[in-house]
Amino acid sequence: MTPAPQPARQSDPAMQPVLIAGDWRPAAAVDSFRAIDPTSGAASAELWPVSGWSDVEAALVAATAAAAELSRMPAAAIAGFLDRYADRLAAVGTELVAVAHAQTGLAMKPRLAEVELPRTLDQL
Repeated sequence: MTPAPQPARQSDPAMQPVLIAGDWRPAAAVDSFRAIDPTSGAASAELWPVSGWSDVEAALVAATAAAAELSRMPAAAIAGFLDRYADRLAAVGTELVAVAHAQTGLAMKPRLAEVELPRTLDQL
């Protein structure tokens, strides 16, 4: 999707938060954008942050810590997590396909529902 530049307004209730280290929090946004539906040209209601360096750095620190923890886990535990994650994605597959269609304009059937979603679940 082509972003439509918008001024950064953290106080805007439409501004989406960022997920860092398992917590949703307001972004340290330097800018923002609204996604454009490629099939209709309509801008999304949500305002998405363009995060500043402090968000990026916090995400990198959290990712480094998570990778270190993951490296100490047994393979069976990782496999079990991925299986549960795939099951949870499959449970909301219809909604995922609808969002992917709105964001990309790709056909819901067969492309997203019958090719992309099953392939993603199989890879997990």
